[in-house]
Amino acid sequence: MLRAKMLPSTPIAGAVLQWSSEYAEIQPDNRIVFYQTTDLDGRCISSAVITLEFSDNAGGSRLAVTHQAAFFEGSDGPEMRKMGWEFLLSAMEATLPVQ
Repeated sequence: MLRAKMLPSTPIAGAVLQWSSEYAEIQPDNRIVFYQTTDLDGRCISSAVITLEFSDNAGGSRLAVTHQAAFFEGSDGPEMRKMGWEFLLSAMEATLPVQ
């Protein structure tokens, strides 16, 4: 479980988000599948199956992310998830060495 209070620069400043995840499948060097729920201020706003697929790509690696979700009352739909994944992937790209 991961819990965070959203920063003033976010669309939901001050809100408390909580992500709970459970791994369904891990295939080393190939795929990770997990389930995730997202709570906003104590109420569930989405439930998702997320698949991360890894493959070779010209001497490096390619990552494909598939995010399938149901959105509940109080959710903004996919926008907040899209923003979060873009942030995480950009941070990962900035951290990993370029080959």
